[in-house]
Amino acid sequence: FFIVLAKAGFITIGYVNEEVPIILPQLQTHYALLEHKDLHISHHVKKLLQKNTYHFSTNERFQEVIEGIKKSYDDCWIHPTYEALLHELHQGSFEGFKLISSELSDPVTNTLVAGEIGYICNGFYTGLTKFSLKEKAYSNWGTLQRVLLTQHLDKEGIHLSNLGHPQMQYKLDLGATIYSREDFLKKCGLVHSKIYLLEGSTKSKVMVGSANLSRQAFEGKQFEELLVFDDPQIVELYKERFNAIWNMGVSWLSYHTMKRLKKCGPSCPRS
Repeated sequence: FFIVLAKAGFITIGYVNEEVPIILPQLQTHYALLEHKDLHISHHVKKLLQKNTYHFSTNERFQEVIEGIKKSYDDCWIHPTYEALLHELHQGSFEGFKLISSELSDPVTNTLVAGEIGYICNGFYTGLTKFSLKEKAYSNWGTLQRVLLTQHLDKEGIHLSNLGHPQMQYKLDLGATIYSREDFLKKCGLVHSKIYLLEGSTKSKVMVGSANLSRQAFEGKQFEELLVFDDPQIVELYKERFNAIWNMGVSWLSYHTMKRLKKCGPSCPRS
């Protein structure tokens, strides 16, 4: 469920509703996206990099990072059920998805100063949550951790990071750009397909292109295209693509609504 949502561009967090822990996908209206080539390193962080009195690592202190995050926020959304899920995702092997932790520690005292949990999916990195100690001796180490992680990901061939909500100034200071959800989906190459499968008693067709089947699409100012194919092989190819996208989908109807629909079918009242 978590991975399906990640592949569809949703960040999933933990939530407790009337003492019942649930996993909740966030539908954000805007995102802070950092193209790693645009990374801005402040003067203070450059000094820390030059001193090189730190130790950066990935996937070495996963549980400690989680504990650090939980201690840093009074309303931390990592409840026990969600924490167990993070461990399962971290330890498992999944096609097209990898959950990682990144750690920044003081090599003299072995103190974990800053850490982050995130995942690589759809060819880019998404940060879930992070923490950093507030002691004066570790000023700017939280930003240093993010800079080092960005450089690490870039070396691994990951050139884009989704930093989530754009409200925090430090994300923009790092060089992130604010994207609407629509532009985010386009930027990250997530599903924006328009496929219309038309099946008759003797013949099938498929329509593909940029247009929604709406008045605005055909009477508006934007340019739109729709291509129509009736070749059985092409129709079959698009059926396979449609089914692949469908299988990644998630029903937003509640269990009780689904049960009610199955029971009464099309005769269900609208209210």
